[in-house]
Amino acid sequence: MALYSCDKTGFNEMLQGFSNEWKTDVLRMNSNPVSALIEELSDNRLQDIVKNNADKIIQYGQIIGYKCAEDKLKYSQLRRYVDEIKNIEQSENRIAKLKLFRIHLLHGYSRQAKELESFYKFIDGIIKSSTVEDEKDFEAFVHLIDSITAHFEAFRSDN
Repeated sequence: MALYSCDKTGFNEMLQGFSNEWKTDVLRMNSNPVSALIEELSDNRLQDIVKNNADKIIQYGQIIGYKCAEDKLKYSQLRRYVDEIKNIEQSENRIAKLKLFRIHLLHGYSRQAKELESFYKFIDGIIKSSTVEDEKDFEAFVHLIDSITAHFEAFRSDN
């Protein structure tokens, strides 16, 4: 059973307890297409976002996690990519391997475009936009992935 339903009611339940400013930001972000979210992020490196406003990582996780649940992404599909990112995290040359990860992500998207739509566009967009350029950026990227995964799990209907 999902913690929140994957509809407007569940989305609004998730926002309970947050400040009005937080709610306004998240609702604005949710009304934008994924490409607009990437554009917002591409003006900064991920480590700067964490340093200046770590809440943004959580907000992006809420939005993309929710969109992935709306897309009917299966937990096993998401987990496959998260596990690969976690393996990259443990290796050397993380940045280069993350860029190559785009190939694996594209391959999955070509087979399951509908389910991977939001996740693919968001993650691929972040990697392409060069917001991940060094180890601190990579660390922030992993926090973002963790936020997406946690929020997706709260909304997913197949748990």
